Amino acid sequence: MFRKSKLSVAVLAAAGTLSAGQVIAQEGMIEEVVVSGIRGSLERAMDTKRDSSGVVDAISAEDIGKFPDTNLAESLQRISGVSINRVNGEGSEVTVRGFGGGFNLVTLNGRQMPSANVGTITGNPLDQGASGSSRSFDFSNLASEGVRGLQVYKTGRAAVATGGVGATINVETVRPLEASGTQASLGVKAVDDTSGDEITPEVSGLYSWTNDDATFGVSVFGSFQERDSGSRHSSVEEFGLRTWDSTNPANLANLGIVADATIENAPNDGQLVYRPTNLGLGFNEDKRERTNGLLTAQFAPNDEMTFTADFAYAENIQDSTSLIDGLWFNGTVDYVEYDGNPVVAAPVIFAEDVSGGKDFFFQNLAMGTKDTLESFGLNLDWNVSDQLNLRFDLASSEAESGGNGPLGHNVLRMNVAGATAGWQAVDFGQTIPQGVASIDDSSKGNANGVFDAADVGSQVTQFTSSDQVAKIDQFSFDGTFAVSDSVEVDFGLGFMSSEMQQTRIGGSNALGGWGVDAPGDIPEGLIQQVNTLGEFDYNGSGVAGVSQPAG
Repeated sequence: MFRKSKLSVAVLAAAGTLSAGQVIAQEGMIEEVVVSGIRGSLERAMDTKRDSSGVVDAISAEDIGKFPDTNLAESLQRISGVSINRVNGEGSEVTVRGFGGGFNLVTLNGRQMPSANVGTITGNPLDQGASGSSRSFDFSNLASEGVRGLQVYKTGRAAVATGGVGATINVETVRPLEASGTQASLGVKAVDDTSGDEITPEVSGLYSWTNDDATFGVSVFGSFQERDSGSRHSSVEEFGLRTWDSTNPANLANLGIVADATIENAPNDGQLVYRPTNLGLGFNEDKRERTNGLLTAQFAPNDEMTFTADFAYAENIQDSTSLIDGLWFNGTVDYVEYDGNPVVAAPVIFAEDVSGGKDFFFQNLAMGTKDTLESFGLNLDWNVSDQLNLRFDLASSEAESGGNGPLGHNVLRMNVAGATAGWQAVDFGQTIPQGVASIDDSSKGNANGVFDAADVGSQVTQFTSSDQVAKIDQFSFDGTFAVSDSVEVDFGLGFMSSEMQQTRIGGSNALGGWGVDAPGDIPEGLIQQVNTLGEFDYNGSGVAGVSQPAG
């Protein structure tokens, strides 16, 4: 949209004097020239930068609609200086000028948005689903199709809400009176995430209507998206740093190495070395449902006054199940080969003999979170005169995040284990680290020399429930007074009330204990055999370089 300025009036007037024979087809001059499409989008972004005080960048609806962005985070990364982090391969929080999500302020149509985020489903879920203290806005909750523009204010401005150290990010929704008549669009997608099992749908629709004289308009936007994904991971709980001292038996014992152990590529005395605590191989199956809705109504009784009422709703539900199995190292290493690194040496292959057997674990996790966002606002834009413009805005918003897993928990963990690892070895030198264990069920289990259901017992159950609710009520009054053709004065005041409440509950039940004191205590039918390594599409070659001792 290009509106006539004094320069354009002068150009038009000059053009009108070029020839006395010119005929004006219609009375008056052209009031505006409409430029649409990508070119119009770029021009609006350029106008935003040029007309704003400070460093501002922008992206408009044509840019967003051109790309199949999953959510607003992935749209924002197209702006210079903005990067994003990803959860399960999808954009989540944004970083601006090196400042993470907790240092950026997000506004919707100029109103500050509350943020509630009790943790995403990835990494160590028992830690992540616990705190509920993040003020980072999760952009994965919002679809990009219902937004007409984004502005990123990288420097402070008196007219923009404060609180963003990195930047203030404003999200603009559709306004029906900006496009006269009736407009509608429908988008349908099918997503095949190769890390998941199913093809899932994405549906979005936008309807905008105005009456004949463009004094009243309504726009409605809705979006629903499902996604089925997964992940595979190999992990070590802790790489403890130690100092190597071959002359001190206590030092080697602290590294889990027994006396007279075979040591290949031994580190130098005084050198730092790693001591890994365990090896875990696991996979997640993740499902997500996101629903967005926007309703906007505008009324312009005359050319000087426009009333706007809007309501926004977003819901994001994530559910995940996970299985992680592996070995805990016993501290009885009798064979170890180091990588020869002169700075920090790490074991590549090691093996240990466990007298009487020990546990090897199977960690089962059921996780779920549900995030909701509701925002309602009223706005009045009033051109009192050619010199004075006044704006009034009232809004109330609430964000809530909490558990959506079994019994309403964020995380429910059930550990079972075999208690019969009599000898175990690990090879960290492969693409995916691998471990192997022999069976010694003479002390625990049914003593048949075969790992079966009678050798499996319960360990511990744990749960975490975390909820966070954030509310913001705000009012603002501001205006612009044109002192002269070249001097304008902006003024205004605002009020905001912000409340945040969070709760966290956690608990555990020892059951058979970490030592698997009651093998065979799991009722038949509650467990089933799963090939975890087969989920990696990688067969491996076993543990090389060391063999189990005879007998």
